[in-house]
Amino acid sequence: MSDDLHLPKSERLSNSNTTSLLFSKGIKKFYDGFLFHYLVIDKANPDEPAAQIIVSARKKNFKHAVDRNHIRRLLREAFRHSKSKLSKVDFLLTKKLLISIIFVGSDVPNYSSCQKAVDYFIDDITKNQLRRT
Repeated sequence: MSDDLHLPKSERLSNSNTTSLLFSKGIKKFYDGFLFHYLVIDKANPDEPAAQIIVSARKKNFKHAVDRNHIRRLLREAFRHSKSKLSKVDFLLTKKLLISIIFVGSDVPNYSSCQKAVDYFIDDITKNQLRRT
């Protein structure tokens, strides 16, 4: 399996300072039951990944941990298959994209709806950032 299809620890957003920066200054997008936050920041060093992601499902909507874990697994898998689109974007050579995906719908989604939402989001932000640069 190629490195492009992995989601290593370095691509998961776990730093609390960076996470709070994402939620305080990030841009929100909503699409079909999915709430996306994203923020473009400068890379500290060139070896950092192009994007870091955090996924979540609301405990208010899904009382059972099994359902929340399933949703998070689907979202990570959808992002893992779509992240190759990010490697083709030029501004991510010097910038890093912080992404949060929160499922706020009321029913457990299927994989195809997760994939569709993640693809829509990645296409949207890459087009918006290309217009800004």
